[in-house]
Amino acid sequence: MRSNECTHNHVAAETPSTPRMASPTPTTTPSSPATTTSSSSYHYTHLERDQIRLVVLEPATDPSHTLVCRILTCHRNDAPPYEAISFTPPSDDNTTSTITVLPPILAPTSPTPLQIPSSTAEALATLRLHTGPRTLYLPALSINASSPSERSSQLLLTPSIFHAATRVTIPLLSAQNHTEAITY
Repeated sequence: MRSNECTHNHVAAETPSTPRMASPTPTTTPSSPATTTSSSSYHYTHLERDQIRLVVLEPATDPSHTLVCRILTCHRNDAPPYEAISFTPPSDDNTTSTITVLPPILAPTSPTPLQIPSSTAEALATLRLHTGPRTLYLPALSINASSPSERSSQLLLTPSIFHAATRVTIPLLSAQNHTEAITY
């Protein structure tokens, strides 16, 4: 039996001091591509069969504000309307940015940081709305890259995930750090 509602996917690592909301500017640090999430205190929970993760990107009126999101786990047939984002970070993107993942609404935990490739953060900043949250399926955040079994099972679901989306957006990053998008 499956739930008809999405659940928040938030497990904070035990650390001496859990960070609060980050400063307005994302932190960018050099990193090897294989370790972009290793120093993050955010941890993905296991996905059951036919479950997906959706990213609820919180709004901001100032583009320099920290990227803030919630990560929800849903059965793919019970997911709320979402946009699928077709984006692969460039293989030469060896820097990371830290975004903030909010806990479930009624959970007594603090927000946790998540390190992502800087190009993914740039794409999210461009996709962020000014007035309300935006629900996205973004493989770079929706799939736990450190789990080979999850990567392969989610890859099999990708066509149906994108087909069920209300819209598919392809962010285009240029060399001048300007971002445009093609929406279908």
